[in-house]
Amino acid sequence: MIEAVISAVGITTCCIGVVIVIALLLWLAGNAWIDTSRKWRTIFRAENYILDYLRNRADFERWKKEQEAMQNVQEPEI
Repeated sequence: MIEAVISAVGITTCCIGVVIVIALLLWLAGNAWIDTSRKWRTIFRAENYILDYLRNRADFERWKKEQEAMQNVQEPEI
């Protein structure tokens, strides 16, 4: 009788331990996935900015000249 109770407690403890270990592994894998996803998203965003610049380089150069002209007008000469 006592052996059956101790065996049931042991099996229950092992099952709970296995569930906890699996949950921990899933949590770690999820965190790794989230971190990797953020890094790749940053890389893709940077590539997108580079491609946008290359596609719209003339517009950017025109905008840059306009900004420089506005700064030259606003700054008083001493």
